Amino acid sequence: LLMNKVIVAGWCARGLTILSSFIITRLLINLVGGDGLAAHSILFSLTAWFSLMNLGLPIAVQNAVSRLRGNGINYNDYLGYSYGSMLIITICLAPVVITLSLFAKMTLFSDYAFISTYSIIISCLIIFVSGQGQLFIQVMFAEHKAIWPNIYPAFCSVISLFSLLLFSYYDINNFNLIIIVLCTINFLPSFHAVIKLRALSFITINIAKTISLIAEARGLLLFAFFSAITLSVDYIIMSQILNPSEIVKYSLISKLFNV
Repeated sequence: LLMNKVIVAGWCARGLTILSSFIITRLLINLVGGDGLAAHSILFSLTAWFSLMNLGLPIAVQNAVSRLRGNGINYNDYLGYSYGSMLIITICLAPVVITLSLFAKMTLFSDYAFISTYSIIISCLIIFVSGQGQLFIQVMFAEHKAIWPNIYPAFCSVISLFSLLLFSYYDINNFNLIIIVLCTINFLPSFHAVIKLRALSFITINIAKTISLIAEARGLLLFAFFSAITLSVDYIIMSQILNPSEIVKYSLISKLFNV
């Protein structure tokens, strides 16, 4: 019965997300124009790349928790070390994200003068932290709380849709503000997962355990890296060789393909 609920929730969420994406695209075009939509598409395409900075821990921890749970072994200490490790990784890599954000501003967004450096840095940091938060979402899968992760995409889509409707109603078309709001909305699932799992009460800092976890996850990180090269390099290439209107067309065609 639980499996059926998860499946139904997943398909309903997927349908709602796809439907919302078309309306969101139309609203973005109305608010920030084709250039703004192209910049939005390029920025959100970086999600897969910044997610690599979780070093493969989310899936590695999910597999370990599933195994320990299946064997009836208490895994609270393991979760504590995992959460602490992700906190250490996040703090250590945040300066790298800022540096990459500045590089992205000079390269990927060099033709988009309306994007401020500060909004790029803030947006990339939020995307980065959201990627680190994927750890908590994968733990929810491992603990058979999958109904939440399945509805997160729909939740983000609906909140984004209503946010853009409010921007339209009040005639707010500042791209930098809009992009930061949309990035923040996509961070909400990670925030909710932390609260749902009461993760803050489990955090344990142990450098030796962090090194061990990173070593265990290296194969999954390598797989994620090659996946990103295969599936998420398109917008990076297009930002260098196509004009914004062509990128918008590609984005729309991709949404139709998803349907």
